Amino acid sequence: MLSNEQLNKFADQIKESGFPLEHWASSLLRREGWIVKTNYYYIDSDDKKPREMDIVAFKTKSVDRFKVKTVLLISCKKSKSSAWGFLRRSFPKHGNQINLFPAMISSKYPPVNYALALDGWGSQRIFCDFMANNGLSSWFGAPQYDVFAHQQIPLLEKGKLHDSDMHSATMQLIKAQAYEISNQHHGDVREIKQFNLISLTEGDFVAFDFNDGTEVDAVEISEQVSMASYKIDNIDHDSRIIYLTKKKFEEDVSRLTRLHELNVEFFVKKENEFRHESMFDYRKLAVHSQEFNAALESYVWDCARRKALPSIPSKLRINISVESRNPVVEISSSRLEFLEIARSLEVKERASREISFFWGYDGDIEIKVIQIS
Repeated sequence: MLSNEQLNKFADQIKESGFPLEHWASSLLRREGWIVKTNYYYIDSDDKKPREMDIVAFKTKSVDRFKVKTVLLISCKKSKSSAWGFLRRSFPKHGNQINLFPAMISSKYPPVNYALALDGWGSQRIFCDFMANNGLSSWFGAPQYDVFAHQQIPLLEKGKLHDSDMHSATMQLIKAQAYEISNQHHGDVREIKQFNLISLTEGDFVAFDFNDGTEVDAVEISEQVSMASYKIDNIDHDSRIIYLTKKKFEEDVSRLTRLHELNVEFFVKKENEFRHESMFDYRKLAVHSQEFNAALESYVWDCARRKALPSIPSKLRINISVESRNPVVEISSSRLEFLEIARSLEVKERASREISFFWGYDGDIEIKVIQIS
């Protein structure tokens, strides 16, 4: 049987670890309404072994036709014997070889992807500018510093400079994000994810500012944003890592909730841009045409089953186009029974509902029925 002295010693050992920080941060996020997963595992891209992510937290908001998921990947470290040092300099005015505005968005939702594709490479800058202009400039605005190295500065004179914990936290976050994005096919097809990488440290931060000459200024800070670009499994990944002290994380937890609200606002805005006059733009029409055709074809087959029609092989084709400013739905079949169903009011009403859902058009439509051999 363990003695109280042993139990107290064990408790003290746990207190010296990073687990209390992980528990504290998880509790804080839960109070803010985040769903929190701890001890989450991902597959390391280098050795293909499972690695642990300290905290994965997310908020999800369902809107009319899709949902937005804001994801926080958080690494927790306790730094008792050293201060975390960020060696930084101003970004050069020209020739930057790194993405200064990574949006870190993973989406399979066609309208938003279409809107983002229209903006090309500038879509990430548009997203970051939106966030910066709505109160999150310290995280998403144009970065002021190029963090070119990390160093853990020993608090005792006998210690040595190293960067093991800082490097470990950084790579853990980058690889976890790469794993999540590469596995997006397992998620909801109408879900948009926006990732945020946070390195949370119980300890002190020091910035070392390098000037044009040989001078170096040291200043205590509580937050540092750093850009990183890595090739993982032959795919380029651009990331923004937000380093926060424990005190700064507590101050900023409400800003994380604001981030989620802004994500919803931004993606709803992008979908609205897509839906504006989408019915009369052949490129926008093509975005949902396969989904629409499949949905209406399934409905016609359901009607046939309700009428107890023989389930013999039958050609059934559906195509949507726009003629004279009105959507035209062509329904082609080799069987007269299917053509009769296609002429019904129920099919026209269903087609109208699907068109409204996919493209936001609520006007009149035309059904063309065609017999094929």
